Amino acid sequence: MLIILTIMLIITSSQTSKINSLEEKLTGLTAENNQIKEYIKDNSIFTEFFNYPDILTLQLKGSKANPDRSGKIFIAGTNDEALLDLANIPALPDEEVYQVWAFIGDDTFSLGTFSPESGKRYYKLTNLPKFDIKRLKRIEITSESIPASFIPEGEVFYSSGG
Repeated sequence: MLIILTIMLIITSSQTSKINSLEEKLTGLTAENNQIKEYIKDNSIFTEFFNYPDILTLQLKGSKANPDRSGKIFIAGTNDEALLDLANIPALPDEEVYQVWAFIGDDTFSLGTFSPESGKRYYKLTNLPKFDIKRLKRIEITSESIPASFIPEGEVFYSSGG
């Protein structure tokens, strides 16, 4: 009887070890699958956006306080959408958002707001105000208190110059 119990204990221990190993592999595969889903989502947004015929691309540079930051904004002139490409954008306090500004002639327009998400690189802005893209002087991204501002008041994080 003792031999049977010992054999059963060995088998149970071996099975438990295999189950734990499989659970670890499953956890790793689930995390990898989620990363792949996010990659596909980001790239589908990117691919869909670049089917537009008239895209203006502007380089964004960090402010004087943070010159190492960089990014791009792609503006679809006739489709009232823009796509931001910002790697490693800093987190903001909960009561703030990033707001994107277009300086057109003597006017300033908000193109929208977004909150940074860890690991996210692309941010899509929709329902942009209609404006003459040829008169665009520069783009700025500022941090603003919620609710969003009507004029840029917060710290400038990125600018296209100009």
